[in-house]
Amino acid sequence: MGEARFMSEKKRITQELEGRSTEFSATIDRIRNRKDRNGMMEVEIIAEEEHFILSIPAEGMSLPESLESGKGQIHIRGKVNGFHMARNAIIILAHDVE
Repeated sequence: MGEARFMSEKKRITQELEGRSTEFSATIDRIRNRKDRNGMMEVEIIAEEEHFILSIPAEGMSLPESLESGKGQIHIRGKVNGFHMARNAIIILAHDVE
């Protein structure tokens, strides 16, 4: 993704990846919101110099301490859910965060 120069390339790559399962470790950059109108927590993360936006169902899920504090490392299991053009970041829908 880092080599894609144009938004159209990034969007095409993301569309090819959409729905695929993924698992990786990342560093928390900042918490965008703790709970949006859809009940999702949004967190900006960095992994291998790429930026991602992590969407996590906030209700019914126990969150690790690093997410509560907004600092540290997390391990994510989820699916690619799209591309956020304004943030130039891939959106990951997380189903398990440690």
